[in-house]
Amino acid sequence: LALDNALLESAAQAKGIASPVAGHAEVMVVPNIEAGNLLGKAVKYLGGSPCAHVVVGAQVPILIPSRVESAEDKLNAVALGVIVHSRS
Repeated sequence: LALDNALLESAAQAKGIASPVAGHAEVMVVPNIEAGNLLGKAVKYLGGSPCAHVVVGAQVPILIPSRVESAEDKLNAVALGVIVHSRS
């Protein structure tokens, strides 16, 4: 789904997209670290949402915290890393 459809059910409906995820996405997967960095900062700073970044695909999840992230965001990343690792 495109970002607007993943986050806004009304956007998906306007485009005729029927998906149980539309408007209810809790996790977004991006193709590379640059796109993830951009999306994460947009969600956090423009949307005011809590954020956690985890790189997957290695033997263990990789956490790459920003120097300006809050302690809460860093803890969210650790928690997400634990969840990802426990399910792999």
